[in-house]
Amino acid sequence: MTTTHYSKPKSNGYYVAKDECIGCRRCIRVCPQGCIDYSNVSAMIIQENCLHCGNCMSTCPVGAVKESE
Repeated sequence: MTTTHYSKPKSNGYYVAKDECIGCRRCIRVCPQGCIDYSNVSAMIIQENCLHCGNCMSTCPVGAVKESE
């Protein structure tokens, strides 16, 4: 069984499933707020700056960006 690691926001928002992120950085290019950090192995969404526009989720080729419930 594979465990997916992510930093899921405490409230509604988007997060990146780190085990699914392939590092293409497409999400960074489409984020109007520049709130996606890629200083580690995978992308991380800085929730305080996120507009929840969904650009990152719709552009991710592998579906690594998820919407929290």
